[in-house]
Amino acid sequence: MFEGTAIEASKAFPQYDWFASFETKEAAGIARNAMILDIPVETYKLIRNRFLDKDKKGSNCLQKTELFNETIQKQTKMKDKKKIVVFSGAGISTESGIETYRGAGGVWEKMDAMKVASYEGWYNNPELMQKYHNERRKQLERIMPNEAHYILAELEQYFDVVIVTQNVDNLHERAGSTKLLHLHGEITKARSVVHSDLVIDIGYNEINPGDKAPDGYPLRPHVVWFGECVPSIPMAIDLFLEAEIVVVVGTSLQVYPAAGLLKYIKPDVPIYIIDPDKSNYQDKRIIKITEKAIVGMRMLRKFLLENHLTNKSKP
Repeated sequence: MFEGTAIEASKAFPQYDWFASFETKEAAGIARNAMILDIPVETYKLIRNRFLDKDKKGSNCLQKTELFNETIQKQTKMKDKKKIVVFSGAGISTESGIETYRGAGGVWEKMDAMKVASYEGWYNNPELMQKYHNERRKQLERIMPNEAHYILAELEQYFDVVIVTQNVDNLHERAGSTKLLHLHGEITKARSVVHSDLVIDIGYNEINPGDKAPDGYPLRPHVVWFGECVPSIPMAIDLFLEAEIVVVVGTSLQVYPAAGLLKYIKPDVPIYIIDPDKSNYQDKRIIKITEKAIVGMRMLRKFLLENHLTNKSKP
């Protein structure tokens, strides 16, 4: 199946009346609308279905149409903005008061990670694992996003920003960022121990012994533990391959496979790393900002707005 936009398809195969190949008028209409907007058909369908689902839940047709058109307009405006992929880690949340896991004074210096955050630990002592994650969830409820989070959310006004985060907290979302990929899961969600795609939002509530997922199996935190694969890595690779600018903040790039994502950045893409550590990087594309997250993001925001805006995205 052709994976580009409808306009690209029509240019690639001008001799083929591919609208006629659709089984229904609805499918052909979707393809035509995608062609007009010059976005992938699948993207158009995802947005359209999102609002059809809302309509089933009670919104009227006019509201649905207005919301749909607004979302499509946002989608098309993104084409005029440079794509920034942000890779964030524990350091950005540390300035909000969340303990970092690694390094001096980190969580893993105080407790055995294999007992509270590993696949093996879950089967040896699930009660201890649940207790640890319940405490982290309650702690998160009291913590607020910091200025670095808000700056990243603000940059969506000028750039097509996608955040790939190693963090399991929800501080990016609470600051207003709208496009995120959580590599290691989300602590405010739970899932079935059998069907990993059966995920439910639990907010800051506890998971207690005997709590069941809709499929009848026990609930577990929706986080990736030591000894488990990181299922979102392929999606993250695709995002880094598309990046025009990469920002790394709050991570020492020591945790694999996540740290290996930088290998997929195109050769001409600048990489801005915000890290208080004085490490030197050999890659000539890297611009190092030796500061913590908040101060570093202030500096980077100013630089990005002065040097990387397209004419159409300038305020």
